[in-house]
Amino acid sequence: MAQCISDRGGVAPVSTRARTLLACVFTVLVLVVSAAPVRAAEFDVAERKWAQQCMDAIASDNDRIRTSGGDALTSFGIECVPAVIAFSKRLDSDASWAHLGRALDRMGAEQSADKVEAERTKWPRESKARLTALVEALRTGVYSTAPLAVGGHSPPEVERQVREILETFRGDRSYT
Repeated sequence: MAQCISDRGGVAPVSTRARTLLACVFTVLVLVVSAAPVRAAEFDVAERKWAQQCMDAIASDNDRIRTSGGDALTSFGIECVPAVIAFSKRLDSDASWAHLGRALDRMGAEQSADKVEAERTKWPRESKARLTALVEALRTGVYSTAPLAVGGHSPPEVERQVREILETFRGDRSYT
């Protein structure tokens, strides 16, 4: 038996059972403390509902609504990927999947692809083929080079042409 100092100033024996109990309590404490950051990263009910609304917007038939949903989803950051996967079965058009891809690309294409891939066991059956294609597209940079023409985003050549046209009016005096 091991010994320890008692509160009476003497040395008291510590049983094997007490040492085992202390070791178990310490192990459980370490596990609880180490799992705390994982639980903190999960979405609460309100955030999950908002992610669902963003995915509903991306699933919309209206391109502006899809763009807004993608922009809102991007503001969540990479932590929203598990919720995105859960609601991915709502997306039924190529345009919706393209907007989701662009949103994930803006969060960081490689990190998004890794996170989606890490959640593979949770992919809905209806979305497996699309999610596989999405991961591949994120890894190859498809969405970072694809221009968005609606929702305030323009391809660079359009922006250049508009600037050239506006430049022809520089210096002219006019009243508006």
